[in-house]
Amino acid sequence: MPDKAMTQAELDRQALADLARKIDTGQATSAERVEFRRRLEAAPNLWRIVGDLNLQAEHHLIVNLPEAMQDGLRVGRRAVQADLGYATAPPIERLLIEAVGLAWLRLGIMELRHASSAWAGPGNAQADFWSRNLTAAQGRYLRAVVALARVRRLLGPTALQANIGQQVTAAQVVAGKDKGRNRGGRREESPRRSKDRYA
Repeated sequence: MPDKAMTQAELDRQALADLARKIDTGQATSAERVEFRRRLEAAPNLWRIVGDLNLQAEHHLIVNLPEAMQDGLRVGRRAVQADLGYATAPPIERLLIEAVGLAWLRLGIMELRHASSAWAGPGNAQADFWSRNLTAAQGRYLRAVVALARVRRLLGPTALQANIGQQVTAAQVVAGKDKGRNRGGRREESPRRSKDRYA
C-alpha cells in the first residue's frame, strides 16, 4: 500500500528540519540561511521544530532511558499538561503549564535515579548526589505549580472553564457577584437582619 501523501504543513516542517540540519552541519549556503529565517517568520509556530528549548530539555532528560519509556514519558508529560487545561489556557498560562510538565518529568526521573542508587546505603557518594538532585527537582516542581496557581488567581474567574467545556463568561461572573445587590449597588439585607439592626 503506498504511503499517505504528506500534507502541506508536514512538507513545510520537513523542509525546515532539512534546512536546520544543513545549517547545523555547516553545509547551508547563504541563500538557504535566508530561506530558513524566512520560513520561520512566515509561520511562527514552526520555530518549535528547532527552537523549543522545553522539547530540547525533555530530550536530554530522557535520552538515556529505554526507548519505550521515552515514548511513555513524552505522552505522559503531554497528558499532565492537558489535565491542567493547556488547550484552552491563555498564553501566559500555557508557558507555566509547560514549565509544570517539564518539572514533573524531571522530578520523576530524579526519583528513579535516587531509587536506583538507594541500595548503596547512606554515605555513598552516588546516593548522596542523586538525593541532592531529587531535593532540587522537588523544589522546582513545587515552584512551578505555585507560579501557575498564582497566575490563575491573578487572572481571576474569567479565565476558568467548566469541565463540560462551556466557558465562564465575564457577564456570568459579574452577575454572580451582583446577586443580592439593589439598584444602588448596595447588598440587600434579609428582613430579619434589618430588623435586628434597628431593634
